[in-house]
Amino acid sequence: MAQPTTEPYTQAQVRVRSSVRVINKRWVEVKMQIRLDDSMPWLSVLNEDHPLMLNRNFVMEEQGQEGYVELVLRRFLVMDAGLNWFLGKWEQRVGQGVTEYRAWLNLRARGSVAVRTRDDGMLNLYGLH
Repeated sequence: MAQPTTEPYTQAQVRVRSSVRVINKRWVEVKMQIRLDDSMPWLSVLNEDHPLMLNRNFVMEEQGQEGYVELVLRRFLVMDAGLNWFLGKWEQRVGQGVTEYRAWLNLRARGSVAVRTRDDGMLNLYGLH
């Protein structure tokens, strides 16, 4: 009986930094950056000139503001089907009107993990195979 073969996977870990600012009772603003390595600068996931505004809802508020950050991750950063990912535990820092969150984003892909910057000032992560 033949032994099943397993495909090699590439694993990567990047740091995610996001801030959530409550605008009013209906809206929050979310900004997000990633850092690929401690020796590299923070890269903006969303265009800094066009902040992302999210409608506040009861379901998200029950999960905490981290839920807004995870929505942004799913929609704008790790939208590639070839990339598996999970987040570490969120670290929270509360400032004046803004809460900052940081976590390790663990990535896994069959071939390689790629970061693509776009003309519109955004970036995406991809799993290549």
